[in-house]
Amino acid sequence: MEKEDLEDDLYRLIKEEYFDCEIIINELSNKIGKPTYKPNFEDSKKLNTIYKKLQNSHHELAEKIIKLFSPQ
Repeated sequence: MEKEDLEDDLYRLIKEEYFDCEIIINELSNKIGKPTYKPNFEDSKKLNTIYKKLQNSHHELAEKIIKLFSPQ
């Protein structure tokens, strides 16, 4: 497998793994930081979802990466 193919596969794997986080981050980034923004419970839940996903998924992602780079 070519280096570029592996890089593309790795990028795709990571993007798929964290796609739901990307959606939440994009949504919150449009709100947070504006002068009129007021923190609320729903946004806190969304941030907690991202935190849990990042905290719990690294082992699963590592296994997928190892499998990707293992000789076929």
